Amino acid sequence: MEKLSIKAEPREVTGKQNKNIRNQGKIPVVLYGHKVDNQNLIVDRSAFHKVYADAGASTLIDLIVDAEEPLNVLIHDVQFDPVTEEVVHADLYKVNMNEEVVAEVPIVLTGEAPAVKALGGILETILTEVSIKCLPGDLIHEIKVDVSGLKELNDSIRVKDLPVPGTVKIQADPEDSVTIVTEPKVEKVEAPVVAVGEEGEVAEGEAAEGEKKDETGEGETKSEAKDKGEGGKNE
Repeated sequence: MEKLSIKAEPREVTGKQNKNIRNQGKIPVVLYGHKVDNQNLIVDRSAFHKVYADAGASTLIDLIVDAEEPLNVLIHDVQFDPVTEEVVHADLYKVNMNEEVVAEVPIVLTGEAPAVKALGGILETILTEVSIKCLPGDLIHEIKVDVSGLKELNDSIRVKDLPVPGTVKIQADPEDSVTIVTEPKVEKVEAPVVAVGEEGEVAEGEAAEGEKKDETGEGETKSEAKDKGEGGKNE
């Protein structure tokens, strides 16, 4: 990717006066870092939005202040308006090209997991970004992860599986999961509920029949028992 750049100019105002700068379509920023004094600067809002969208927090950009030599900086601590979601302030960190830096790098999933397509699994993302440590010149913009190797349910990709150059060290537990294919969720279907009153009526009816049978001794009706009794007398 071609190196990005942004122009800035010195800023005299601070505090609440920065509101006037924002109303002019600009953003107050602060430059600090390796062998530079802290400087209050102004950058164009539209230009900053474009650069930040492409660079994020892990890509070196050239900061051009007036006619001076470009400075290698990283964008840090971006603040957004809670209503408009526009950038209202940012820090620009000048790096030492000979010292390692730590940066947050986004993880981008690519491809299609066979376990999702063939087995109906659900691809769950656990990590969306990870911290890396390396020299500024070795910084990477993103980490692309191919999920086409996830063929069975519960297959996963861990931090140790992330494809990064040998010059980049990931600052996370190697066993942490990045993404995993989980089993599809099955909704339980509850059995219909029978009204208590209906069951009670059935039970009472059965009990009544039982009582009739018990009264005759062996499940005979009263008339059958009477006939037998009269027959015995006739004999």
